Amino acid sequence: MDKRLAFLVLGFLILFSSCGVEEKKVSPELKTLVQKIEKGEASISEIEKAMFLQVSEEGGDPKWVVDTYEKNKDIFITNAMARIYYATALCQLAGNAKKEEEQVFWVRKGIMEFEMLIEDFPNE
Repeated sequence: MDKRLAFLVLGFLILFSSCGVEEKKVSPELKTLVQKIEKGEASISEIEKAMFLQVSEEGGDPKWVVDTYEKNKDIFITNAMARIYYATALCQLAGNAKKEEEQVFWVRKGIMEFEMLIEDFPNE
């Protein structure tokens, strides 16, 4: 139960920290990784690193993380960290949504992913 609370708190902290960010800047490392991924030249660890940077940097794009994860779900389904980045990105999309219904949709989807993570990785 403590892990569930920790994941939920992490998701909400990231969600609220992403709200109100005006101008965004992307690091050169993230730009390089995204270009490499778009060319199909990136390894799984590089894709995971880009996912991390997208959810943690001020200029990150949570929609990119969601799209990338969902296109490669079969690869990332056993990767706890990639799934954490995905769940975090879902919650961040709630912060970017204009309508309350969209915000609720993304938060619920993110929380459900965090709950599935706890079930799938109970010892981590």
